[in-house]
Amino acid sequence: MNIARLPVALFGALMGLAGLASLWRALEHHWGWGPHVSWALTSVVSVLLGILLIAYLLKVVQHVDKVRDEFANPTSISFFSTAPIGTSLVAGLWAEQAPLTAGVVWSIAAAIQVALALLTLRRWLQGGVPLQAVTPAWFIPVVGNIVLPLGGVPLGFEAVSWVVYWIGLLWWLVLFPVVFYRLVFGDPLPAPATPSLAIMVAPPAIAYLSYHALSAGAQDAIALFFISATGFIGLLVLSMLGRLKAVPFGYGFWSLTFPAVAACRALLLNFEAMGWAFGVGAASALAVLVTLMIIWISARTLMALRAGNLY
Repeated sequence: MNIARLPVALFGALMGLAGLASLWRALEHHWGWGPHVSWALTSVVSVLLGILLIAYLLKVVQHVDKVRDEFANPTSISFFSTAPIGTSLVAGLWAEQAPLTAGVVWSIAAAIQVALALLTLRRWLQGGVPLQAVTPAWFIPVVGNIVLPLGGVPLGFEAVSWVVYWIGLLWWLVLFPVVFYRLVFGDPLPAPATPSLAIMVAPPAIAYLSYHALSAGAQDAIALFFISATGFIGLLVLSMLGRLKAVPFGYGFWSLTFPAVAACRALLLNFEAMGWAFGVGAASALAVLVTLMIIWISARTLMALRAGNLY
């Protein structure tokens, strides 16, 4: 592994796998299965968290100039938030077995995430950012705050979770027109960034999931708005995935994973609340397909990492 070239965007794998573990917990709870798959995934993602944190800390110590370059780039700066967001999701997975440790880890991750959101916004507001630098990944650092309640609510941080939730929603409303304008009127996304189109599904899906957690499962007009947006944007993104055929495999494919598991889990919870058995079955089948996709991406990542051409 070339530590100097290690991209911070690899923490996106942490988000995808942690989200998959949460999805399987929901499936196991609904169908009455034992927690074997979810705990296996929790173990894997916990180990991955340790590996990625150690590897990137080594990069900070040994190649701090490379880290500065990543942070100065208006595109790659967005991916720094995948580290604290992914860590907060892993902490949420530990809530039952190690609540004290999980609470400390979540608190640190949440503080870092809010700080990164502020730093990223300050960087953007300096001006001079070219339109081509805008991608759906811009949602991650500031809208990503809406992910924090998924770990915060089970750990008892409900008040803080409401605060960061509304902050994230505010910036989704601000950034969605910006990203949409860039995609419509700018040049096509570079090939490696094409998978990031899937990120457009994540804000409404996570908004639904976090609102579900914060409101004790309320199925009101707000929840209906989020799940409707998830379904429509999800269909739109699915219709564009044919573009991936021309994209060589790279770590950017992990951008597909977290939005997919978030949308799948949101649909599962919504159909479950509606008592629609067919919808629950369809969402469960979709969860299996998403799991197979993530297994494929994981296998290709390990192969590329071994061959030395992942990044």
